[in-house]
Amino acid sequence: MRAIRATHRSHGFTLMEVLVVTVIIGLLAAIAIPRFLDQAEKADGAAAKSLLRTASATAESVYADTNDYSAVGVPALQAAEPEIVFGGGGLTQDNAVAFTPAATGYTISSTTGGGVTYTLVKDLTQQPVVRRTDSSGGTW
Repeated sequence: MRAIRATHRSHGFTLMEVLVVTVIIGLLAAIAIPRFLDQAEKADGAAAKSLLRTASATAESVYADTNDYSAVGVPALQAAEPEIVFGGGGLTQDNAVAFTPAATGYTISSTTGGGVTYTLVKDLTQQPVVRRTDSSGGTW
């Protein structure tokens, strides 16, 4: 009789086993997803900072030709570095920066998709000459 019962046993999972596995997967997802999103934000910030450094080097290159920061304009910057979109404020493209020249330097800013704005300011009359800030008030 025992042999017959053993052969008729179902070969599936119990409800309890399915619930335990579901809870484990949910816990792992709850841990992994925020970490993944945080890494994506860090990558956006790193890309914006790199873009600002490249834009600053381009501005310095154009300045070396004119020796006048107020003469460093968007057309000259665009000609020197066509991969970056130079323009006014409010640019949120991945490869765009806002550039504002001044007599003693310039201001360059870039906004990430997450809404964080990174700014690089060069002013020869200030100490330090170059300041790097983000929209949360931090420095980089």
